[in-house]
Amino acid sequence: MLIALWPGIRKGERKANVVDLALLGVCATLASPIAWEHHYGVALPAFGVALIMLAQDPLRRRALIWLTVAWALATNFLPNVNYLSDSVLNVLQSYLLFGGLILVALLVYVRNDPTPELATPAV
Repeated sequence: MLIALWPGIRKGERKANVVDLALLGVCATLASPIAWEHHYGVALPAFGVALIMLAQDPLRRRALIWLTVAWALATNFLPNVNYLSDSVLNVLQSYLLFGGLILVALLVYVRNDPTPELATPAV
């Protein structure tokens, strides 16, 4: 979480906005020692914020592919990965975590240059 929030700590003059709030919610869920699937409900608004921010800037539209990958990982149940539990590839069972990490990376990517519509301070 500190890595994701470090640019905001470094720049003391920057005000918090909707992207920061979404980043906080997703980071808190990812860092939780017990995070079940329904706890990732906080990611839905974060996906919406990331979608709006990425779609508005033509230079960032390539990142929509990563947003789609994160959405696919975070919103689907993949029961076939359970067969990997007794192998070296059991890390693939954490696909929900990987989707959340991609979402955090995208939110950090878009928070450096917010659009005026989303740049209002969070309440």
